[in-house]
Amino acid sequence: MKRFLTITFLAITYFAQAQELPSIPANGFAFPLGSKFVIKLIPADSVNFDYSVLSFEPFEEIVDTRKKDDLFEKDGEDNTIVFYFCLGTNGETEQEREKNMRVLLTMKNYSKEVINYTSEIQREENGEYEETSNVGTFPNAIGTEIWPYMIYSIGLREFRKFSYATNSTNRTTVETGNTQTTVETDNIFTNRLNLILYELGNLRLNDVKLKEQEWGGVDNMPDYQLGIGESYYPNPNKYAIDAFRVYLYKSSLIENSITYYATKESGLIRVIFLEWEEPFLINQNLQKKVNETFRNKLTFLEDKIMQEAGKHIEYKEEKNYINRIWKTSSGFTISLENMKNFNRVRMVIYKN
Repeated sequence: MKRFLTITFLAITYFAQAQELPSIPANGFAFPLGSKFVIKLIPADSVNFDYSVLSFEPFEEIVDTRKKDDLFEKDGEDNTIVFYFCLGTNGETEQEREKNMRVLLTMKNYSKEVINYTSEIQREENGEYEETSNVGTFPNAIGTEIWPYMIYSIGLREFRKFSYATNSTNRTTVETGNTQTTVETDNIFTNRLNLILYELGNLRLNDVKLKEQEWGGVDNMPDYQLGIGESYYPNPNKYAIDAFRVYLYKSSLIENSITYYATKESGLIRVIFLEWEEPFLINQNLQKKVNETFRNKLTFLEDKIMQEAGKHIEYKEEKNYINRIWKTSSGFTISLENMKNFNRVRMVIYKN
């Protein structure tokens, strides 16, 4: 890690010399590992934001991941977000701390908005950027993204209010004939869950491609690489996660996307990421029905998981979300996360 930090601080020096701060507002910037920076959101329209970099400085400390709250002030300037892109670890001994060393992007949002944004990581020096998933950022809340591998730089762009789509190809318009009723999607989920719990370990991308087509899923592959953060999938076996497939199902009240992450060489699927959210465009007269649909969906998902795994073994409630984790007797981990302030549910399934 020392060599990585040396490279990082040289990059920081270049960045600092190249930028006059506060910067001119733009859609996005890239930041090197080992830095603290503060951005201010500037409305571009009623949905989207540009941002200005107010301050930028080297950050050489290795953060204790159990004490991230100490990095941030209770109150901050309106419409700003403070970021630390750095190394973090925990443990009682030097050996434990070295083993647990991770790359972190930890932040606190001082705006009043739930914010989505697009993040891209550079995993090789002078390499290309690849898009990676993130959980967004919530008002007056601290959030953290974690990666178990080296990242040289991170690009942050397309900040927008929650639930609004960008121009990226990861959101596909689905023809009316391909929409699914809630009952149909529940039946499909049950069939998919059974397939995963019985076959994961031998299940390949080509297998699920045939099944998703059979169930009526729309191929929703983006034109860039997706990754999954360690906060969702710790990857205890250190598999290469370098292939994926994405499928989309829609009803008038809810959208469901499924991403299968796999090892390209073998085609074996390692982890499945499922997400339910409101449609991009929703008639306000239907909002109560949408809310009811999400409550019912969450109950349905909880019941299905409990049928397979019993009572959850971990429960975490934060200001903006609730997360539960189950483990099955056959070695599966299932996590279910639901947001409190808006309609979004996420599930992750993998086998240890």
